Amino acid sequence: MTTARRRVIVVATGLILVVCGVIALVLTLQSDGSPRSERTILDVEIAKQRVAHPRRGMANVHSEAWKRVSVGPSDRDIDVFFIGGLEPCNFVDHVAAQESPKSIALTLFVGNDPRTTQFCPAIGFERVVHVKLHDNVAGRPIVDGATSATSSAGG
Repeated sequence: MTTARRRVIVVATGLILVVCGVIALVLTLQSDGSPRSERTILDVEIAKQRVAHPRRGMANVHSEAWKRVSVGPSDRDIDVFFIGGLEPCNFVDHVAAQESPKSIALTLFVGNDPRTTQFCPAIGFERVVHVKLHDNVAGRPIVDGATSATSSAGG
């Protein structure tokens, strides 16, 4: 290969790298020149699936510990917060509520869509499911039926 040809290849390669760098920079900036904060597809899915809606009939249903609860102003509406995965790999099948005069036991049951054949990533994020009790909480402690841990919101 001649020296002139090598120079042309080196210059052309350099120009291609510069052009690619400029394109990459332009794609990461908004029209006003500030950095673009792109939400990933995963971020969008997590935002859409934050609120869980129970669906009976899931496969591999098992109890799952929840992290905390929040009692609503009606004293009958409870938000149960837990760490869950992405659907269709992780659905809330149902929440069992056992109310007694002295306490309330909430057991979260999760499973997966029996029809799914896709890969399930091991990703966990905070989710919430809404539960409506038959009676008011009225100061009763709320216990996790899966672990017997008592929530601070219940008492």
